[in-house]
Amino acid sequence: MKKPPGRFETKRLLLRRFRFEDAASVYEFAKNELNTKYVAWPTHTKIEHSKSFLEYSIKAFDKGHEFSYGIELNQTGSFIGWIGIRLIDETSLYIGYFIDQHFWNQGYATEAAVCLFEWGREQESITKIESSCHTENSASARVLEKIGLSLIETIPSPHDFPNLLDMPHNTLRFEYIK
Repeated sequence: MKKPPGRFETKRLLLRRFRFEDAASVYEFAKNELNTKYVAWPTHTKIEHSKSFLEYSIKAFDKGHEFSYGIELNQTGSFIGWIGIRLIDETSLYIGYFIDQHFWNQGYATEAAVCLFEWGREQESITKIESSCHTENSASARVLEKIGLSLIETIPSPHDFPNLLDMPHNTLRFEYIK
């Protein structure tokens, strides 16, 4: 698979490589417990957590195995979340995303995810694209179905959901196969 470009543009969004200057924006979203309810990492309690996340993401992009993008609104430049694709193996990609609650239910997650899904589908070497979400995260499940992934199974979660201490940790697994 060729390395994806450093930026994508859709009708309403700019998906661009993370920058270290994004730390304050990332922290604003990642410290919000409602935003982080269904993610597989703890809510950020210090800006250093967000800085570490950005450092990891930028290095992973450079190494060519995980490609994370900040999502901005084209019209205002407002930072509204992030999205990424990760190589599972030479023929499979995983898509993940995170949108600030103030921008939920406006189609932004779907628009950004379609962009990366289409890019992945165009890669000759990629034959499978997959994603997953917590069983209670129906909004995310709808996004994954809208972009063309099919629900395959419900499984015990392969990772912890540290922000959901009182809920069972099951995951909906979605995939698209060429």
